[in-house]
Amino acid sequence: RIRLGPCPRDAEGRATLRRPPRWIATTDDEPPDFRETDWLFFDVEFDDDRALATLQLAWVVDEDVVACVLDPAALDERLLDRLRGAPCLVAFAAKHDLAALQPFLRRGDRGPLLPCLLDLQDIAVRRRLLGSRHRLPSLAALVRLALGLALDKTYQVADWKRRPLPAHLLHYAALDAAILPYLLRPLFFDSDSAFAPGRGSGGGVSAGDPD
Repeated sequence: RIRLGPCPRDAEGRATLRRPPRWIATTDDEPPDFRETDWLFFDVEFDDDRALATLQLAWVVDEDVVACVLDPAALDERLLDRLRGAPCLVAFAAKHDLAALQPFLRRGDRGPLLPCLLDLQDIAVRRRLLGSRHRLPSLAALVRLALGLALDKTYQVADWKRRPLPAHLLHYAALDAAILPYLLRPLFFDSDSAFAPGRGSGGGVSAGDPD
């Protein structure tokens, strides 16, 4: 199950983080421990060559979202095994994110096998909540519709290979993964009443097995 309080917002009505994200730069840093969670949320940022620049992970602890941002240099077998062992990965528009991760997941002889994967963009389109196969919905549009909050996309084309990564970019990157738990229930578990006009509230969610 996932239980969450309301999605935090800033003074301008934008989704934000309640806890500062952790930056993991190398394999010398302690890897994130999400082994007790059933749902692991992820996103990536790309460099100019569409290669992996950062990996963002988020999971729920004590009804709040914990997030971290990882440099590719931190992706050792210890962490990759934890990714492979997660019961379910959740992403938004996962196709290109997974392509960027494949070179890392194929290391060694374990292969690129991943657990269950939910793509929230694909679910939104299949349920005809927003967008279509010809015009895919953006993450910001879904956050606005489901939670009634704005999602800052100012730094979408930032220099993600910059090191050290400035605090504002760390926050921006982490939020794209940390917002996903708040979308999981209205997209995957609830009826479309959560997406009725004017119903978005950013309120608390509790996701369990669907009836």
